[in-house]
Amino acid sequence: METENKRRRAEGIDRSSDNNGKNGKNAARYILLALFAVYIAALVFLLLARTPYDASVSYRSLIKPAPFETIRSQIRYARYSHNGNLVRYGASNLLGNAFLFLPMGIFLPCIFKKLRRIYKTVPIIMLAVVLVELLQLATKRGFADIDDLILNTVGAAVGYFIFRLIRNSSATE
Repeated sequence: METENKRRRAEGIDRSSDNNGKNGKNAARYILLALFAVYIAALVFLLLARTPYDASVSYRSLIKPAPFETIRSQIRYARYSHNGNLVRYGASNLLGNAFLFLPMGIFLPCIFKKLRRIYKTVPIIMLAVVLVELLQLATKRGFADIDDLILNTVGAAVGYFIFRLIRNSSATE
């Protein structure tokens, strides 16, 4: 090994760039971490940077515990309303909630090797969504809606499957 190092020095080969690709992997990891940080900052801004509801609004009115109530009402608006604004609002609410946590389903297993199984990734994302919903409720910056948990989790699961597809396709190449 020492003779190999001497030969490399004599030839002017930089040993630091020959780490079996580790430098490239480290750079990619730092870029991924930076993108994840930007995503988290955007998520916090989107979910918590709104004006709080008036102090007179009761917490009870901000809780929507019935599963699929909001989803059904949004679909009903889209189906039966002749008001284009309601249709757009319903579609953007449903799709927005589903897509909001989709990147999380990709980022977490990419960054953390221990989260490369769906049964580990999805519960952590569900916990994060529950915390966001409780924070929105506590600060009166949104509703604590079970449908948000459902849609966010579905979006995260879709993101996880996208991660798996990308990982499996890159492994076969």
